[in-house]
Amino acid sequence: MDDQGCVIALFGISRDITERFRNIFQHADIGIAITDLEGRFLRCNPAYCAFLGYSEEELRGLTVPKLVHPDDLARNMFEVEQVLSKELSWFEIENRYCHKDGHEVWVHKFVSVLRDDAGRPTSFFALVTNVTERHRMHEVLEQRVAERTEALRARKAFNREILDSLSAHVAVLDAAGEIVAVNRVWEKAAMHNDPLGLAQISLGANYVRVCEHAADDSPEVRWTLAGILDVLAGRKQVFETEYLCAWPGHRQWFNMRVTPLSDRGGCVITHEDVTDRKRAEEALRDSFQRLQALSREVQLAEERERSRLSRELHDEFGQVLTGLKFDLMDLARTVVKPRRGSITASRRKVMRALGMVDRLFASLREMVSGLRPSLLDELGMVPALESLATDIQERSGLYCRVVADPISFQSRCGVEVESAIYRMTQELLTNVVRHAKATMATVTLGRTDGWITLRVVDNGRGFNIRSVKTTKQFGLKGVEERAELLGGKVEIHSKLRRGTMVTIQVPLDLPTTRRGPVAQARRPKSATTRKRRRSGI
Repeated sequence: MDDQGCVIALFGISRDITERFRNIFQHADIGIAITDLEGRFLRCNPAYCAFLGYSEEELRGLTVPKLVHPDDLARNMFEVEQVLSKELSWFEIENRYCHKDGHEVWVHKFVSVLRDDAGRPTSFFALVTNVTERHRMHEVLEQRVAERTEALRARKAFNREILDSLSAHVAVLDAAGEIVAVNRVWEKAAMHNDPLGLAQISLGANYVRVCEHAADDSPEVRWTLAGILDVLAGRKQVFETEYLCAWPGHRQWFNMRVTPLSDRGGCVITHEDVTDRKRAEEALRDSFQRLQALSREVQLAEERERSRLSRELHDEFGQVLTGLKFDLMDLARTVVKPRRGSITASRRKVMRALGMVDRLFASLREMVSGLRPSLLDELGMVPALESLATDIQERSGLYCRVVADPISFQSRCGVEVESAIYRMTQELLTNVVRHAKATMATVTLGRTDGWITLRVVDNGRGFNIRSVKTTKQFGLKGVEERAELLGGKVEIHSKLRRGTMVTIQVPLDLPTTRRGPVAQARRPKSATTRKRRRSGI
């Protein structure tokens, strides 16, 4: 505010949006994790850390395969291979994780692979829910069913009420795979719509034989049959899978779970309708996609706000300072031939005031450039980066040069991409000045095959890449996040006392990105604007 209490400028308008996005990630009840293709953790939220008992720092030193229970690892890796080979775009699975203190944690997770525009996988994104309590309740229920079944068979007085009280489709198999009992839900499904195809696998049928006949045409059935046989043979304590049943006008999801009976052999098979849960998970996926879109909009809004504030500072303050400087210069000329005494003192005051105005101009230029460099809007990335390099060289003494082919960047790349490239370059060069103890840095910018490649190389002291990936030091976290939001990737190569090279690749085609005008700042400059330029703004 000025001396009269009038608002001159507003700051922090987009800060609240960014804070809300951060709060969503940090305070979500569901676990969220991002890993590289080897399963190394790149980022995870507090909910994910909580149900495993590790801190985020500790998880960055582990991999997903080390946390997955050994008995569940093969199935987990099978799904991963399916996604990497493009058989699936994502998968969902329930498996056990090993808690830090040693106990098992059941989780339900949705995993998607993130790919670049060329279709190459870059990382995994996982939404993870702790379902240990549900599994415990389910296991208790199934164990009760198994124990009661054995007791009633021993007395030859099997009580159907236990099975009929369950909402799931339940069948009890003996050691040979023959169905010795089914519940009422199973029977009703067999008699009516039969979405599970239960008509041919009712009481007395051999469940294993039916699966064997169907396995010839379906790898999924073969895999399910192998799981059932593993439970019957005692090689597994539990087998579980989810599958979709679809027929005209209707779709239902089921969770199939196979658990062993007691020492007499056999198993209990349940098919539980989980359609409502699947719909909730689909809604969660939609929310996640909206969240991703929001995060990019936040950055766009931030750049727009920076641009607006930069223009207002430039236009309003610059005009006032220009007028003040001209007035002081006119006043100085009126006392060119001073007499001894007060006029000489007045001239000194005028010259001192002119010096203060020049310092204000310098401060204003720095503020405007920090908010949104005008060259980025007016001339594009290459001149803006060259100006940035010159400014850093003048302020820090670091020899800094930009290597780029201006012809490749005659056509603009879009506000979002250009802003991100500029901010990432600014952050990387700032890191070099602060941490690298380098004497030279080179910024290389290239554009080929729909990608922009930014490379920053310095001759500094270098660092241990593993420790940086674990601790996210040197400001690289923000750079990686900016690149990932645009579908890009970051590679870091560094050796102690040999310098560092950071390479960033960002696609030009952003499906959900709104491209802004590129010629906004190329409009003819007014006389007032030219006058301000001569005054140093």
